[in-house]
Amino acid sequence: MVTKQWCDRCGKEIQTKKDDFDNIFESVSCAFEEGQQLIKKPELCNKCKVGYDKIISKVNKDIINYIKSKD
Repeated sequence: MVTKQWCDRCGKEIQTKKDDFDNIFESVSCAFEEGQQLIKKPELCNKCKVGYDKIISKVNKDIINYIKSKD
């Protein structure tokens, strides 16, 4: 099912396709605490997603280098 959403960073309208996994993910994360979502996944437009992926990649590399330096 295609739903209209907005980018969490810039506010641009995006259309997302949700599959069964996404629906289960949201229902399980909401079930832990009365309607409040504990685990949040960002909904991003393509432009913002590229920047987000770069940040996550850099942070992951920094974590790996930190762990290697402690060995």
